[in-house]
Amino acid sequence: SPSVWGLCMLYGFGGFTGNFVTNLLPTYLQDQRRLSPEAITWIAGLTVGAGGISCILGGYLSDWIIRRTGNRKWGRRLIGLVGFTCAGLASLAVPWVGDVWLLGLVFCASFFFNDLIMGPAWASCADVGERYAGTLSGAMNMMGSLFGAASMTLTGFLLQREYEEVLFILFAGSYALAALSWLLVDVTKPLRSARID
Repeated sequence: SPSVWGLCMLYGFGGFTGNFVTNLLPTYLQDQRRLSPEAITWIAGLTVGAGGISCILGGYLSDWIIRRTGNRKWGRRLIGLVGFTCAGLASLAVPWVGDVWLLGLVFCASFFFNDLIMGPAWASCADVGERYAGTLSGAMNMMGSLFGAASMTLTGFLLQREYEEVLFILFAGSYALAALSWLLVDVTKPLRSARID
């Protein structure tokens, strides 16, 4: 099913970048940016908070689009495409932002748009998977974890060698692939179980 592949890939590519915030952002702010503990606390806290708000907002917007247009496929896809595209653009800006307040704003924007896709992604698992929604959700989440683990290894390697710009360009590219993966997801074509007579 293209939708299954699409969901797994979009969550994998999204996890490749999103795990940076949940696992390494404070370390990056301390070791690479040499920020004060207070600034690190504020930036990391606000960034995760922005993601929490957008998790709810993304699901609401997706359902609102479906109610307004009657188009279930694009009601799910559109939020994913916009979210990952905007997250990628924000990621591109990180290495070239110097002011602490602006760096915090860029990270908040990036993670806000990253998490905007959460509601539509999990709802798509229910739409596509139907009675196999749990299996599909597990597969999608596993891909996010696998890609995220690979990303953490690569992130450490690149930052130790001071390739910060390369890292965030890779993150933006990963978001672009995640956005394109949404085009494979068609929630109007659910999986069907084989008939057992």
